[in-house]
Amino acid sequence: MAEKSDKDIEFEGFKFKFNADVLDDMEFLELSERVEKGDLLAYPSLVKILLGEETYEKAKAYFAEKYGRFTATKCGELFNKTLATVDPKE
Repeated sequence: MAEKSDKDIEFEGFKFKFNADVLDDMEFLELSERVEKGDLLAYPSLVKILLGEETYEKAKAYFAEKYGRFTATKCGELFNKTLATVDPKE
């Protein structure tokens, strides 16, 4: 499988790099399955894998500063924006 390149993402002023190779990670897939089955407590771990621990912490701080807290709704929007950058043909 060819390596996917990093993608620059901006969401509501928060800028970061995302490497889509994480979507091929079994832990990511297992957590995705748990979330799909309704285990919403697995969602934070899923987002941390998607973004990376460092970017996740930066996002938490950024959105807490901007809105007073980092909500599940805002986290979901960031998650969806990140996944939307992936070309399924890659």
